[in-house]
Amino acid sequence: MKDARVPIVLAIDENYILQAAVAIYSLLSKGLTNKESLIVILIKGEISKDGLSLLEILKKKYAYCEFKIISVDDSIFSFVELQTKRLTNTTLYRLILPEILNQYKQCIYLDADTLVTGDISELLDIDMSGVYLAGVIDKKIQEKKEYEKEIGLPHLKEYINAGILVMNLELMCKEEKSKEFLALINNKYLFDDQDVLNISCYGHIK
Repeated sequence: MKDARVPIVLAIDENYILQAAVAIYSLLSKGLTNKESLIVILIKGEISKDGLSLLEILKKKYAYCEFKIISVDDSIFSFVELQTKRLTNTTLYRLILPEILNQYKQCIYLDADTLVTGDISELLDIDMSGVYLAGVIDKKIQEKKEYEKEIGLPHLKEYINAGILVMNLELMCKEEKSKEFLALINNKYLFDDQDVLNISCYGHIK
């Protein structure tokens, strides 16, 4: 039986714990007071004592919210050469969320450096029937001439930014999209996993 909650997911390494804490604070301080709220933090390796102490402060302040920390062995991505050099392998964790969080129907993914300025509760109720992803159109990518040809898409009208996503985990898991994502990441697209998600989910993006 699927867990009815819609987890909010962030992926980090030890260097991004402070940024993630700020993102979570901005998220919870602006709303999301649902008593079923769940924050899932995917971290490379183990979280430090200082990191745990920081998260403990948030747990006490927002006692209605459950925090779940999942350690990820990212050796699965050892073959990947990221094209965006400032990124680390943690950006790729969103590609395997359908497998890691297969007990949930949907999730909201946030980049760990996101500053939330309003209540995002409405994202919990988006109808994801028949679509893999919902997100915000990436206008900068749309302005890149000929980029659709570079990545093999008919057009970029549906191309979304991967920093904030609503993900239909149930449908992705059923159709084994993570396997497809991992196969595509070998193609060394300019925008790495963001391109992979847009290519693989083309035609089923909201």
